[in-house]
Amino acid sequence: MKFKEFNTANIYILISIVVGWIIVAFKIEPFLQYHFQQIGFLTTSNFFKSFLSKPGGIADYISIFLSQFFAFNYFGSLIIVAIASVQGLIILNISKRLSKIPAFRFLFFTIVFLFGILVLSDYRYPYYASIRLLFAFIFTWLYTILNQKFSKPGYFLWPVFAILLFYLASGAALMVFALSSVIVLLITQKGTLQFIATPLIIILAIVIPYLGYLFIFSPVLPNLYRIVEVKPPQMLAYSVNYELVIYYLILPAILLSLIFINRWQKKEIVVLSGKAKRPKHINKFYQKSTFILSSQLVAVFLIGFLLFSTSFNYERKKFVYLEYYAETEQWEEIVEKAYEFEKYDFRVNFYLNRAYSNLGLLPEKLFEYPQLLGSKGLFFDTSLLNGSFTMPLSDLYFDLGFMSEALHWAFEAQTLLPDSPRILKRLVMIYLVNENYQLADKFLKVLNQNALHRGWVQKYSKYISNPALADNDKTIAEKRKFSPQKRAISTHPFDNLKLLFATNKKNRMAFDYLIAHSILDMNYDDFIRYVKGYRFYGIQTLPDSWAQMLSMDILRNKSMPDFADGNTVSQDCLNRFTELNQIIKQYNGDKNAAHEAIKRNFEKTYWYYWMYLNPEITNVLNNITRIE
Repeated sequence: MKFKEFNTANIYILISIVVGWIIVAFKIEPFLQYHFQQIGFLTTSNFFKSFLSKPGGIADYISIFLSQFFAFNYFGSLIIVAIASVQGLIILNISKRLSKIPAFRFLFFTIVFLFGILVLSDYRYPYYASIRLLFAFIFTWLYTILNQKFSKPGYFLWPVFAILLFYLASGAALMVFALSSVIVLLITQKGTLQFIATPLIIILAIVIPYLGYLFIFSPVLPNLYRIVEVKPPQMLAYSVNYELVIYYLILPAILLSLIFINRWQKKEIVVLSGKAKRPKHINKFYQKSTFILSSQLVAVFLIGFLLFSTSFNYERKKFVYLEYYAETEQWEEIVEKAYEFEKYDFRVNFYLNRAYSNLGLLPEKLFEYPQLLGSKGLFFDTSLLNGSFTMPLSDLYFDLGFMSEALHWAFEAQTLLPDSPRILKRLVMIYLVNENYQLADKFLKVLNQNALHRGWVQKYSKYISNPALADNDKTIAEKRKFSPQKRAISTHPFDNLKLLFATNKKNRMAFDYLIAHSILDMNYDDFIRYVKGYRFYGIQTLPDSWAQMLSMDILRNKSMPDFADGNTVSQDCLNRFTELNQIIKQYNGDKNAAHEAIKRNFEKTYWYYWMYLNPEITNVLNNITRIE
């Protein structure tokens, strides 16, 4: 019977592990976390040494080493499931040592396993929190074995364990170990020494980090006690939530439950061995292992479904996908994903504009998405700058061909994420465009210490020894032609766009952005100044957004510009403009009264933007926190 119970529980555990891997691989998708956090692991000794000078550094080093493999989605999922499974198996072993009742071991395993993968639902989650907790599990397991084999030595060895654990995994892991150790002592030890040791263990768990701060280490003191350290960059700022708190409390909570389980076991033994022995029909129902295990399986399924339903943020995942597509230049995927968002998001606005521009569709599609921020939807507003804006701005300026600005924002990003492979690649490409092969080689050598990107390094290292390869590279050659020689950094995107246009008129992307910026700012003078050169790009009839603004300029001035002819504005555009004016006349020029009628047919036009959506009308820029 015992053999069957053992196999049934283990089959259920195996099923849980397989289901967990499927959830991680296809629902959470750890490759998105790798992309979003820009995880960079270097194989150099200096990189390793940088982790030796702080509490928790060893756990952090291990976590970065493991999480770099999240780049391979299925293998990364296997790592996450393996770590959560090890924690669950440790719980199984400890509970087996401290209690003779096997009925709840499946529940113990799956609860630990469930939270071990649930915390990964937030793509900002720092994986070092899981590895630090793993150390607490291992030390508790070792301390349990020690207390079973030896009695009094366990009391005196605890401070040694505590100091070592604090160095390896920092203060939060130490506190988990302390609480767990106290409960282990209450279960395994008897006598006065047990009650003396209990408060001393808690006091030591509080004092050890403080003494380390005073005499050895120099971090921010509160970080020594936190589960997650508070540090930049802002884009990765993770807020500790209830899932992570429960994850850290699971071990002491399960051990505490063993005290009550053991007491219940003793009462059952007394009842069953005494004269008041219960009838068989009362005992057999709730004592059947199949019923208990099946009940636990149903409970875990329901709990897991409820937790993932409430914790998993599909909107955040879609946004991380959007950034991933931008980094990998999958522009059509961005267009498809952008319209899945239910609410306006200025980041979606930025990426969609960039995608349309790279697809050559920005003039036609400018108002397909509501441009609520005006020209600030083309470039992130640097007055509200945080860490998440730096690389997107660098990438956009690289697209446009403005190398000094791309370099500026790449260095801003590197101060926050110095080992990011994405940033290192961008720096290499910028220096290759600038023909600064020495600095390009410097950053290639740094990136070469990242094992996952050596193929990329090998490709571009050839450009250092043979510059002719760089000259023949289509992207590099094009950016060299487009990049202004001016190295000064401008704080206004429109000035940068004008400089790009003056540098090389063949830069069609810069021209499209320049016209779009003028349109969104309703800057008619600059719009006319630049749009009149449209024939240089082989354009005969203006794209929709350009033609719609030109029609407004014609209405304002009551005359045609000298560069326009019969083909400049399409007949369809003229007909629609006439229809718009007729609707306005029907409502006696009252734009508010005509809103619904105009929205129905003209929502995705410059005219609708001019009347209802532009920032001068909505005043949204004075309260930008309302924009998500």
